[in-house]
Amino acid sequence: SDPVDRKRDKVKRAAKKSTRIAIELTRRSFVGLLRNPIALGLRLAIYGGMSLTIGILFFDLESKHNIHAILLSRSALLYFVIAFCSSMSVAVIPFAIVDRGIVEKEVRNHVYHPAFYHASQSLANVPVCLVLALVVSIIVLGMTGLGRAGIQTNVHFGVILFFTF
Repeated sequence: SDPVDRKRDKVKRAAKKSTRIAIELTRRSFVGLLRNPIALGLRLAIYGGMSLTIGILFFDLESKHNIHAILLSRSALLYFVIAFCSSMSVAVIPFAIVDRGIVEKEVRNHVYHPAFYHASQSLANVPVCLVLALVVSIIVLGMTGLGRAGIQTNVHFGVILFFTF
């Protein structure tokens, strides 16, 4: 029973340490985002500009009466929005490189596993992706006329963008 208790205590300590590390890395990621508003501002500007361009290309999409043309136009619209916004996610790379040296040093010193860092970065970027998806959705759906198509279309479009970013 004694070795079993020691093993159980060791697992509990490791779980507490992992939780503490995950919380601290997530907090650090949020602080990093707040300290560097240029990264979010740059992404907002790029995504907003691309949304305006796509909105102009597909302006008043709902005025078409042929169902086939509407389906093709909506598919093309979604494709271009996802393609442009996904390719522009590289705008964050210069800001991520700043942390790279610190993270590599901490991983080499066995402070934490790299998976904790990546998970914390992903969690910290969820609100950013939500804001970007909302901005792009509002601009594109407003300019193309799809905003009049109903709440289901708007939510569907926004959810697709959110999970793509």
